[in-house]
Amino acid sequence: MKKTNKIISSLAALLVSTSVFSSMKGYASGVPDTDTAVAENYWAEIEKDNSIYGGVYPKYLMKLQDSVLKNSQLSVTANSPSTGIYKNVNTLTYMRGVDIFDELSQPELIESINPSGDPNFQDGKYHNPFNFDFATDFIRTRDQLNVYGDIAVNGNTQNNAVATHKVGEKLNLDFSVDLSNFSKWQNIRFWGNINGPSARMEWKTNGTEGYRATDAELLFILNIPQGISVPDTAQISVTGLPNFSVKKEIIDGKIAIRLRKIQETKGYMTAQEYYALLKQIKKVTVSINGLLVGDTVATNKNLSITGSIVGVQDELSTDSKTIAINKNGSGPNDARAAYFFAAKQSSAGRDSAVATDKQNLISYTFKVDKSANEAPVLKAKDATINKGENLDLMSLVVSATDKEDGDLTKKVKLVDNGGFDKDKVGKYIVTFKVTDKDGASTTAKSTVTVIEKVNNDGNNNNNNDNNNNNGNNNEEKPFKGKLSNTGISTDKGLYYGAWFGLLVVLGVLTLRKWKKED
Repeated sequence: MKKTNKIISSLAALLVSTSVFSSMKGYASGVPDTDTAVAENYWAEIEKDNSIYGGVYPKYLMKLQDSVLKNSQLSVTANSPSTGIYKNVNTLTYMRGVDIFDELSQPELIESINPSGDPNFQDGKYHNPFNFDFATDFIRTRDQLNVYGDIAVNGNTQNNAVATHKVGEKLNLDFSVDLSNFSKWQNIRFWGNINGPSARMEWKTNGTEGYRATDAELLFILNIPQGISVPDTAQISVTGLPNFSVKKEIIDGKIAIRLRKIQETKGYMTAQEYYALLKQIKKVTVSINGLLVGDTVATNKNLSITGSIVGVQDELSTDSKTIAINKNGSGPNDARAAYFFAAKQSSAGRDSAVATDKQNLISYTFKVDKSANEAPVLKAKDATINKGENLDLMSLVVSATDKEDGDLTKKVKLVDNGGFDKDKVGKYIVTFKVTDKDGASTTAKSTVTVIEKVNNDGNNNNNNDNNNNNGNNNEEKPFKGKLSNTGISTDKGLYYGAWFGLLVVLGVLTLRKWKKED
């Protein structure tokens, strides 16, 4: 019973009153001072912040003094640094003198002490108005105190071997964070509120009466190697997190995607609505489609896209709808608490090439293979022209395309005209060449044929010249060719024709002689 009472008391102090840093003094051993915490955190940028209990806070993230709940006072009864801030400390929160994991991970040990007049405690049993499952809805292992993220490119998380890309390739990047552990944190806090000695809190009638006013922000920051660009045409989308605005920024040369909670129209959520929403929030992904591997990127060496994911959840719990709407908690049953985190690289997506001392860094390592570049495709056509006719040889280029560089038609060069002379009949072989940005070249050849000019009467200039020469020559030349329909050549025709004529004459003379004798 003493252990149960200890757990109840600890949870009451922690879960009801606060989730914000307090003084570092008295924390469990292993928690570094602020200077050490800032220096050792390589997976997310954190900075000193004296406005935060504990003195450190994720850099660039929404400050609590800028939250919509800024007019409500943060609870500071307990000491509770949020998760992912320290290099060698794997826990969500600390309390003086205890390892809070032991408290958080055993919700079934929280039993009623049946305080007088508290309707939450009946028959010495805990209450479960939202039907939480002990096995899945609460923190059960120490690892669940962390938040994990990953970067995937073209669907590849690159956890087995270094990926390979090529110049001109378009990359689709998915930058994700698993927030299911955050839901477990909130569930265990809620569990302590409705089953612990918290009669003064808003959770009455088995925890179903209560309101939440919240503000929250997630910040995804990408470090992209030189030569990898994000064109204006690149599409950015977010999945897994409804009712958040999306804003792209450039922060210190890095690409930042800021997700800020959109406030409810009515200004609050009921307890039922809040915890139903938490169950829906699992994996949140920022997708950037259309990153381009440019020709200035370093080739054949390991390159890394690195990122950080930080977030904060600021909430006001109250049993007053008016206070929830106005967001200025002042009643005895009001409590404002804030959680923030820095995500670490998930073990499932960890790069094979990551440094052994940088295991928490969210990264995607790859190489750009220069030899993987494909040569352009060049097409050219042949042409036939009349002698003396002008021809622009570049007009013979049909197209020049490159898988990486696109249309290269305007970059085609004539490297050999083949001795082309428009005034000289003949055939000429001309050669064209095009080179892509990565140095790959392609040539294509065209055949240009120059012929004698053809007139409208179907005769060419050469025949006309021959006819003119024949008209000026007084020497008669024998007709040569073939007699029509005989197959006899003209030379032989004259010979046989003469003999035939002679025979005819002899025949006639013979007939006349016969007549005279008669």
